[in-house]
Amino acid sequence: MTGPFSSSLSQDTRQACSAEQAACLLDPRNFTLLEHLMRQPHSASELARILEQPLPQTHYRLRKLERAKVAELSSLEQRAGRAIRRYRVHPDWMIPFALTEAATLQDLLEAQLSPRLHRITELTAQQMLQSRAAWALRLHYTAENNGATLTFEGPGGDRSTPRTPGIGQWGSLSLRPERAAELSQKLQDLMREYDAPDDPKAIPYLQGLFLVPGEW
Repeated sequence: MTGPFSSSLSQDTRQACSAEQAACLLDPRNFTLLEHLMRQPHSASELARILEQPLPQTHYRLRKLERAKVAELSSLEQRAGRAIRRYRVHPDWMIPFALTEAATLQDLLEAQLSPRLHRITELTAQQMLQSRAAWALRLHYTAENNGATLTFEGPGGDRSTPRTPGIGQWGSLSLRPERAAELSQKLQDLMREYDAPDDPKAIPYLQGLFLVPGEW
C-alpha cells in the first residue's frame, strides 16, 4: 500500500465506529498518539521519539489501534532490511454514547476529564516548584463580576511567573446567555489564533476551557 491515504481514510467523511474502536478512541492514554496520527502518517519509531516512550510500548499501542482498524497503513517504504510502515488515523470520528462503557453522561465526562485534570495539576505543580517562589493561595471577591476567585500567588501578593508562562485560575462570572456564547466563541478563536503547530520553536502547552451555567 502506498500513498498518503488508503481509500478508507478519506478526509471528506466523518468515520463511524464500533464499540472496540470507541474504546481505543476514548482511552485518554491514546489521545496524543491519535493526535499525531491524525495530523500526518508516522512509523512506530517516529512516534516513540515524539512521545518519548520506549519503542516496544509504542509498538504495542499502535498494533492495538491497527487491530481495531483505528490506525491504518498509509505507506510502506522499502529499504535494506525491514520496510518502514507508516500509519494514519482518520481525522474525524463519531462515537455514539451507546458505544461507550459509561453508564451515564457524568461517568463519561469524569472518565475523560479526571486523567486530564490530573495531568494539568501535575505539570502546574512542577512549574510552581521550579519557580522557587513562596506560593500562597488567595481567595478574593471581585465586584466587577460579582464573584469569588481563587488564585495562587507568590511573595508579597504578586503572581509569580513560572519558568514556562502559564495560567491557572477558577472562579465564577455573571453573564447573560448571549454574552456567554460570545465569550465562548472569542476564547476558541483566540486559541486558534495563537496556535502554531508548524513553528519549530513552539513547545506544547495543555489547555482546557470550561464555561457552564451554575455555581460551585
